[in-house]
Amino acid sequence: MSRSGYTPRARFAIPAKIKPLGKKRANEEDQLHRAVAGFLRRALNNPAEAYWFHTPNQGIRSAIQGAKLKAMGMRAGIPDLYIRWRGGVGWIELKSETGRVSDAQHDFMAQARALGDQTAVCRSLYEVELSLTEWGLLLHAHVK
Repeated sequence: MSRSGYTPRARFAIPAKIKPLGKKRANEEDQLHRAVAGFLRRALNNPAEAYWFHTPNQGIRSAIQGAKLKAMGMRAGIPDLYIRWRGGVGWIELKSETGRVSDAQHDFMAQARALGDQTAVCRSLYEVELSLTEWGLLLHAHVK
């Protein structure tokens, strides 16, 4: 421990018990998310044309962590992926076959569309590629 009382290991402490919210659905969405991230790394590989990132809003947090993140600007309903290209912005929410879009997600996507952004809810890698193509992005890789 330093003089300030800060203990580096405490910062990375993981709760002993984490109660998953629907293990099967979470695993399906995690697998889809990893596949989509791999696809986007190949398909949108020129930063002069487009860039993307994941918005890590999901997860189980303590009440203190949740309050801190909310105070810092975290909002419910932000889609999983943000994609920016010359002349456009898109948001993609990834869901399993049985996953449901929350009211907060519906509200955010409606607000984003009102500002001229593109939005999509995708349940497969193919739907992600289709959305990007419909939005006019040049893809350097395609789903087989």
